[in-house]
Amino acid sequence: MNAFLTRLTRGFAVLIAAIVPATLLGMAPAHAADHFTVDRDNVALGGFSGSIESWHDGANTRATLTGNLPPYSDLKVTFLFSDFRQQTGEATTGGASKNIVATSGLGFTVVAFTVSYTPGDEKCGVGEVDSPDHGCMALEPVTGTWYVGDSPDSLGTCQQLDSDPVSVQRQDYALLYGKVTYGCTSDGHIVAHVRTTLEWESYTTGTSASARVLFTYADGSQQVIYNPTTIGPATRDNPDQQAISENFDTPVGKNIRSVQLFVQRNLADGPSMTSKFGDG
Repeated sequence: MNAFLTRLTRGFAVLIAAIVPATLLGMAPAHAADHFTVDRDNVALGGFSGSIESWHDGANTRATLTGNLPPYSDLKVTFLFSDFRQQTGEATTGGASKNIVATSGLGFTVVAFTVSYTPGDEKCGVGEVDSPDHGCMALEPVTGTWYVGDSPDSLGTCQQLDSDPVSVQRQDYALLYGKVTYGCTSDGHIVAHVRTTLEWESYTTGTSASARVLFTYADGSQQVIYNPTTIGPATRDNPDQQAISENFDTPVGKNIRSVQLFVQRNLADGPSMTSKFGDG
């Protein structure tokens, strides 16, 4: 992640403060046409305790940090976006604690976020603590990085924000296995890459087996994709008919929410499984 952070050279500063609507924080409003929770993470850094929610507003993945900032301390949050920009906000307290609410900007897809907390005390202020022998001593900030989606399922980049294993197995049907990987495009759209293998097993019945995929998008639309290739029991004339690898990808310009995979026998739907973007 450190190498990734060094490439984020373009950014814009944003202020965050205590219990103030996001529109007054210089950040985009937290409300949107949709609010689909992708992931929630606890954020515990020294004396700061809070949480960060990744959510999709129908067009982009956003993030909202909330928590309580103790007296005489400083907090910075940096949202990392799909186009390699970043957005940073900072809050500092005096003698009273503050409740912090910070939401990433509208129109940008968040892939990761870094939070940095610096404590202090009443005598020395933020970033220092009083020592009986040495007076005010400087303190290093405590920093943590979190991803949209949880590691190792997420890499915190558009290459992979989430992944789910695929396994559909039932008596009389072919076996389907593989992986669904969720990522994003540079302009922030959430996409899915489905990689599967369909195998004819000794317990499989019927004359053919195939798979189909149902994509459900953030705008409520759905798309069904069939693979026209079927497999069947091995015969002398078709010794390699018992397995096939199948790939399905969502189109550019759509935001995926879920993927449902069906195993078919004789072109009729059988068992299925559903994978959803995120863990929310």
